[in-house]
Amino acid sequence: MSSSLATTMVERPTFLDLTELDHPNLQGSEQNAAGLSHLVTNIPGAIYRRAGDSQWTTRFITPAIEDICGYPASDFIKNRERSLISIIHPDDKPIIEQALEKQLTHKQPYWLEYRIVRSDGSVVWICDKGQGIFDETGQLLWLDGIILDISQRQPEGHVSHTMQPSETIQESDALYHLMVETASEGVWMFDVNSQTVFANSRMAEMLGYHVEEMIGRSLFDFMDAESRPLYSTYILRRRHGIHERHPFKFRRKDGSELWAIVSATPILNAQGEFVGVLRMITDVSDTHEESTQRQQAENALRESERRFRAIFDATFQFIGLLKPDGTVLEANQTMLNFGGLRREDVAGRPFWQTKWWSHSPEIQNQLKDAIAAAAMGEFVRYEVEVVGANNQVITIDFSLKPVTDETGQVVLLIPEGRDISEQKQTREALRQSESRLKLKNKKLKQVLRQLQNTQAQLVQNEKMISLGQMMAGIAHEINNPISFIYGNVTYAQDYALDLFKLLELYSQHYPAPVAEIQDQIERMDLNFLKADFPNLLNSMQDGAERIRKIILSLRNFSRLDEAEQKFVNIHDGIDSTLLILQHRLKKTVFPTEIQIIKDYGQLPQIQCYPSHLNQVFMNLLNNAIDALEQKKKHYRHLDGNQTITIRTSVITPDHHCLSTPVEDIHGSGNKAEIRGNTADENDRHSASVVIRIADNGIGISKTLQKHILDPFFTTKPVGVGTGLGLSIAHAIIVEKHGGKLSYSSEPGQGTEFIIELPIH
Repeated sequence: MSSSLATTMVERPTFLDLTELDHPNLQGSEQNAAGLSHLVTNIPGAIYRRAGDSQWTTRFITPAIEDICGYPASDFIKNRERSLISIIHPDDKPIIEQALEKQLTHKQPYWLEYRIVRSDGSVVWICDKGQGIFDETGQLLWLDGIILDISQRQPEGHVSHTMQPSETIQESDALYHLMVETASEGVWMFDVNSQTVFANSRMAEMLGYHVEEMIGRSLFDFMDAESRPLYSTYILRRRHGIHERHPFKFRRKDGSELWAIVSATPILNAQGEFVGVLRMITDVSDTHEESTQRQQAENALRESERRFRAIFDATFQFIGLLKPDGTVLEANQTMLNFGGLRREDVAGRPFWQTKWWSHSPEIQNQLKDAIAAAAMGEFVRYEVEVVGANNQVITIDFSLKPVTDETGQVVLLIPEGRDISEQKQTREALRQSESRLKLKNKKLKQVLRQLQNTQAQLVQNEKMISLGQMMAGIAHEINNPISFIYGNVTYAQDYALDLFKLLELYSQHYPAPVAEIQDQIERMDLNFLKADFPNLLNSMQDGAERIRKIILSLRNFSRLDEAEQKFVNIHDGIDSTLLILQHRLKKTVFPTEIQIIKDYGQLPQIQCYPSHLNQVFMNLLNNAIDALEQKKKHYRHLDGNQTITIRTSVITPDHHCLSTPVEDIHGSGNKAEIRGNTADENDRHSASVVIRIADNGIGISKTLQKHILDPFFTTKPVGVGTGLGLSIAHAIIVEKHGGKLSYSSEPGQGTEFIIELPIH
């Protein structure tokens, strides 16, 4: 079977709407019955209406069906004897049902060509053309259409074949044009912007125009200004897919009124998108019972307005109508009930002066700006708080939609609002919950950092305690024998001098010793022994003295006997640390030793925990040596000098250096020079000691600088660094001594750490 069997007509309007058969204002009207009879008589083919039920029950069909199929029209009414489906050729029925269902799903007009079996058993081709009529909810009510006999267009003796597509389209278009132009009703078709794209001769005649004059003109051109707001609402309903019949008053070309019944059907494309409107217009103004018809039309108009008002007021959203200047024309009942208002309370007033917008002047000004923008054709939407009865405040999703006339001029504004307080509360609850979670995460991170710091301090303290105990034990064990050695070297020197004097006397009184003694003297090289033995004893004394100093440095570094704060000399702690690190400062991986540059200022003794400060010095100096070693290994092309510079000074809170030692400040007078200015007692008591330890090593990269104070963070290989040195140093300086620890670093140029310790 050829594919043209189920040819569909897409985006072409149904030529006839029979909904007025059920209109209460037209039933029983002889005048309209006569007009309808005339209309049916002048249209070729069988006109039908079928219910939207599962059997497609025929509710109405014209007698012309008997000429087409051989069965009388009475057989089909309410499917008494047969249905229109039952006479479709069995081979064509599945395809027709599928094509019809597809078009109705998209709410599209249908144009079908298929075979039927006549009462005498012969087969004829027909064209079945119509449209589904839907209610406001999208429910199919019925099918309105027409059946035409097109078998004469089939080749002689080949009734089982379909017509060629070109012939079908050409002849169908001609038939369509004939039916539309001979209809007694006006056929008027519009695009999405309510611009006329088609009007039949009857429509132009009703309005007193030529068809050419109507094409391209807006629907609003054919009505009074006072009718436009109402019809704007009808247009909005068409856009929502609502089919509707209603009376309306148009304005003819000569200025007279045309009262008509309008049957309006939205036109949708194959994707279900709104593309225009088909309106069937029935003139009810020029009958011999004009006054009766006018009254009926006015009653129908009031009924239409009542239905519009019912829908307008029943919606759960806030909706209204405004003039372009913001004057209120309408407000639906939902909106009025919320505000505890009546229509007369708001009609004719500027929208921003109504109770809904009295929450704040800022909200009123925002609305004024929105109305001004909408009056220029802009769609406006935002969230805003409005006030209702009993000063209830809710948040709505508010929008302003402009409605334009045929010239593009904005003639109406449609405000809409939807209560989103609950959604906003939900969003706010989610936001607060998210904020609480973020706060908890932040606190957990702080607790984790504290735990890490505590763990680091415990590990380092345990290590330093063990190291201090070991140092103290070693110092104690070495101190006793070295004291014995150091104390007896002096006696050994005296005894040696006495023995040398005795040998001198022997040589004077016994110048010729026996041969055996002479041989022994020569073997001993007595003269060399007499000259070198004092030097040997002096070297032993120097070594013992150096060991005593190392022991003193170990004691100063560990200071396990000093658990409380005490006044100490910072320089002693630095020097003790340097002495302990002497083995790292000497020539190892470097061609030359690391040069230590001391630039010590005149510092007072400060109250602190000495062993903890020595631990800080040890960590910073170790890091400086590591940085120099890394630079030498990986950046051999850079400066070959390896230096660590240690500077100390006293500064005031505004970072002015004191030129007079603090000891002198404390000892005499109330004033001291600060770079040419004077410092009073407050400056002295709030001054700080600053220790700067700088190296010209590898430096710290920008990406690592923000992590160097984190516990257990290290860039050293596994087993070389623990990542605790700087975090422990920071805790000792900041938390234990109330000072500051800062740094500056440039990759490839070096790093400087700055320690500030309050004197008081």
